[in-house]
Amino acid sequence: MGLGWVYLALIVGLIVANIYYVAGEVPGKERDFDLFSPDLVRATWLTLVTSTVSASISTLIAVPTAYALSRFSGRTSRLLETVFDIPILLPPLVVGFCLLLLFNQLPFGGRSIDEWLGTPVTFSVAAIILAQVTIGTALAIRSMRASFDELDPRAEQVAQTLGCSPFQAFRKVALPSVKRGVVGAASIAWARSMGEFGPIVVFAGTFRGKTEVLSTSVYIEIGAGRLESAAIVALLQMTLAMAVLIVVRFCLTMEKEGF
Repeated sequence: MGLGWVYLALIVGLIVANIYYVAGEVPGKERDFDLFSPDLVRATWLTLVTSTVSASISTLIAVPTAYALSRFSGRTSRLLETVFDIPILLPPLVVGFCLLLLFNQLPFGGRSIDEWLGTPVTFSVAAIILAQVTIGTALAIRSMRASFDELDPRAEQVAQTLGCSPFQAFRKVALPSVKRGVVGAASIAWARSMGEFGPIVVFAGTFRGKTEVLSTSVYIEIGAGRLESAAIVALLQMTLAMAVLIVVRFCLTMEKEGF
């Protein structure tokens, strides 16, 4: 655990440095102005909404996908698992750039996807959600795959011999057994969506009042030389993320203990 304690100290140091800077270096009037400004309130609300929607979509995709990968092994399964890992392996900026090319440059019948849709996805709230889902789903699949791998498939096989279809065995036997894993995967997808930056900057843009979320707010403030405002936004984002994850893990603990 020696190296683990070093890494823990690094994480705590990051948090303490942010708190120290905001508490000691940022004037009180600057704190109040930035914290309750309409732009920051909207960015906070948009961050929470898009992260929640993206995590829900990611979990909905990840659960059946991970189950299939876990139960049907072989070359095809290994190939698919490799493909699903691509969004994690690529730099986030590359993911955003590829999404931009997909929706604007790749022709489908002579027109781009944005042109087919009529309402452009690029540089919109939908682009934020799609960017978050692209990476959040890959992480959720990894998490759920581990949960299903630990689950003994014999109970599902018995259920099928008693008349259940494969889908019914999945829904009535496998899924209830990994509900903690589902919550964990959703939490991972939500946290990653909330902190996503690279794909959003390229694919959704950083338009204040339109596609600005907390992660891009930090980027905007740093670019404008307002380090005090950037520190406040970073602390706000950190506080929200930690609060949500602590509540989720507390609820999981209470449920495990039977409360």
